[in-house]
Amino acid sequence: MEQLPRLEGRIESIRELRELMRAMRAMAASHVQEGQNALLGIREYTNVVEDAIAEALQLLSRNPAIPAAPPADDAKFIVAICSEHGFVGGFNEHVVDRALSELEPGYRIGIIGRRGVDQLIEKLLEPAWSLAMATQAGGVLSVARQAAERLADVNDVRLVYAEYKSGARYEVTSRSVLPLDPLLFTGGGNGTPPLHHLSPAVLLERLAGEYLLVEIARAMMESFASENAARLQMMDSADRNIEARVEHLEMQIRHLHQAAITEELLDLMTGAQAILSNTEA
Repeated sequence: MEQLPRLEGRIESIRELRELMRAMRAMAASHVQEGQNALLGIREYTNVVEDAIAEALQLLSRNPAIPAAPPADDAKFIVAICSEHGFVGGFNEHVVDRALSELEPGYRIGIIGRRGVDQLIEKLLEPAWSLAMATQAGGVLSVARQAAERLADVNDVRLVYAEYKSGARYEVTSRSVLPLDPLLFTGGGNGTPPLHHLSPAVLLERLAGEYLLVEIARAMMESFASENAARLQMMDSADRNIEARVEHLEMQIRHLHQAAITEELLDLMTGAQAILSNTEA
């Protein structure tokens, strides 16, 4: 059993660590809320873009398939959205594993989030490109624009990310963004072909680019909220473990105190007995 001063020092260090963990927990909870709030606006803008595409489709006679610009290199991409920092448990591993399970011939993989790159390298693979994941909700759109630029000449894009669920939970999901699915925009528009200054093909191509951007932003914000939900769960678990460790050490201290008291009592009893023995003699 460790000596009393050493145990007390360990308890103090662990309590300082717990305060740090709780600060990280509060920050993660704040980020979850920020991500949820931002998702509302992103979803509304997604609806606007989808309605615009539905209206633009009315400009095409006989409802043909949506024209797409030919890709520069026939590349197809799966983009896995991971975290930039750790303390998220198996979050990144789950996302990367899902992306690899869908990696069919002809597809290449792009990674958003340094921890996802690390996971891929551990599996002896490297991404075609990677970007740093936003660590604040306000930085998501900037990174989404960078990703959209990397995919500007690609006409087949699938996003793999963690979708936020209530109760600080998440579910890894996959979503095909390009090529555009005409059924996705069925029923949109107001029935009146919009005024336009571009040819229908060019207009739809521009809208497809905007749709790609907003879908990447939405997936990133979902992932941002989910990542921090995972971090929140990790901090909760760490806090419980630290509390249990402190209780264990405090119990050891109580035992040491009790042992010291018992030893003192035994010394007093021994001394008293010696005195009585001398007196009787």
